[in-house]
Amino acid sequence: MAKRAYATLLGTNAYVTGAEVLRSSLLSAGSPYPLVIMYTPQVTQLVLDRLSKLDNIVLHPIIPITPTPTQMVSYAFDRFKEVWAKLHVFELDDYDMVVFLDADMLCLNNMDELFDMIGNEPTSLVASLACICNPHRLAHYPKWWCSENCSYSYIEKGLDASHCPKYFNSGMFVLHPSKATFARLENKMSGEEDLRRFFFPDQCFLNEVFPDFTIANYKYNALKTLRNAHSKLWNIKDVKNVHYILQKPWEVDRKDKSRSTEYDDLYQLWWNASTYATLLGTDTYMIGAEVLCSSLLAANSPYPLVIMYTPQVTQHVLNRLSELENIVLHRIAPLLPTPAQMVNYAFDRFKQVWAKLRVFELVDYDTVVFLDADMLCLNNMDELFDKIGNEPTSLVASLACICNPHRLEHYPKSWCPENCSYTYLENGLDASHCRKYFNSGMFVLHPNKETFARLEKLLHGEKDLTRFYFADQCFLNEAFPDFTIASYTYNALKTLRNAHSKLWDIKDVKNVHYILRKPWEVDQDDKARTCEYDDLYQLWWNAASNLPVNSAQQNN
Repeated sequence: MAKRAYATLLGTNAYVTGAEVLRSSLLSAGSPYPLVIMYTPQVTQLVLDRLSKLDNIVLHPIIPITPTPTQMVSYAFDRFKEVWAKLHVFELDDYDMVVFLDADMLCLNNMDELFDMIGNEPTSLVASLACICNPHRLAHYPKWWCSENCSYSYIEKGLDASHCPKYFNSGMFVLHPSKATFARLENKMSGEEDLRRFFFPDQCFLNEVFPDFTIANYKYNALKTLRNAHSKLWNIKDVKNVHYILQKPWEVDRKDKSRSTEYDDLYQLWWNASTYATLLGTDTYMIGAEVLCSSLLAANSPYPLVIMYTPQVTQHVLNRLSELENIVLHRIAPLLPTPAQMVNYAFDRFKQVWAKLRVFELVDYDTVVFLDADMLCLNNMDELFDKIGNEPTSLVASLACICNPHRLEHYPKSWCPENCSYTYLENGLDASHCRKYFNSGMFVLHPNKETFARLEKLLHGEKDLTRFYFADQCFLNEAFPDFTIASYTYNALKTLRNAHSKLWDIKDVKNVHYILRKPWEVDQDDKARTCEYDDLYQLWWNAASNLPVNSAQQNN
């Protein structure tokens, strides 16, 4: 069977977010084929370490391809000087067929049929026509880039476009890798004294080398500008792959009220692929949400944090949160048992956390990682988005430590070391006899209105809720008994460090969960207090002290 792969190029760190989202979108579309990320020495080790943790990718080092100092060049944009390296895709001869995709693309629907569109000849190439209307009237673009010469101006009206230049956009093309083809391309490029006609370097160059390319439908390389330039042609339901030419989604300042919102509906598709989410039921956890947001940014996650908040959160707090970077404020209604239902909570504050279930209503997003606001992200953990199955009822979470190490008398009697999975796991023993029970401070889900309706019906259909002692946590464990277990490192309960010291390694921990007493509740000047968790609290205090406004001192 022919070996197939998608491929993209990372010339610098600037496009790493694009590459991550592209890979995630291909997986979400159900493609089994890997994404080969060709990277140059300009990509840092930190970025490579981050990418190496992702599923279904192949990291492939390449050397830059650059014109010699004596060759004359002229580029539409300065960043285009890096894209000659795209030609290295023809060297990937471990694969029979490759679909190259620029890292500023988003796959909306499976497009694996592209592999079957290419002929058997080693010099075959498949690509989508470029829109050469120049709809933004960029003055430095070639004069022949105009509506009169654009094939789509005629195609959208059902007219013959054969008189137009047959010219493709090189953001997507299908090829047969071949070292002989690569050598031919390299010789042609190095043999030219004047490269100025390659204004869009690799694109103009490849069009000159492959004039007989096979035309693919626009939907495989749906330039964002084509939506407005050729509205009769565009149908988002048909689009397989959006190409964010010009300004990238990760470059948009969504808080800039003066910016153009012309493409926001398309940007939203990219922004919405995945997100983190947390809950703010009152003002009390404001500082927690701020530090959580800051820590995700510090870990270089490109994904936003949706802060679900109830009407109990004051406008003062909302104003402050609105100034945070990469957050979305999302108002929700409280979710509470009826007065007729019997309840019994481990802590009074748990009565508010039923609203956490509303995370299943965030259907603008495909995948969500919910995080409690008393957490601190220490290392990038975006790989969580890939640990969940495709089924709408899938859920991923970390096992809870049910040792009750502080011997809290009001906790269930079953919460003891003998019943805790970690007691056995840290000693390399089988824990299958232990109850499979997760801590709901972190879980990965697919938002779905039907799932939320099922949960709401279950909640309000019970007369006696007293068995849900830890409210949403017990409830979700009952609703999702077949959850997939994630490592403790993604929900490292602070108490687990002492209760299971053989298991705990702070170097591995991605996300600390400050259950029970919160870091912002600790009086650091109290000499009489216990300092049992001060090393872990210090991590949070350090993060809080780095906020633009020291919220640890101004939590009001």
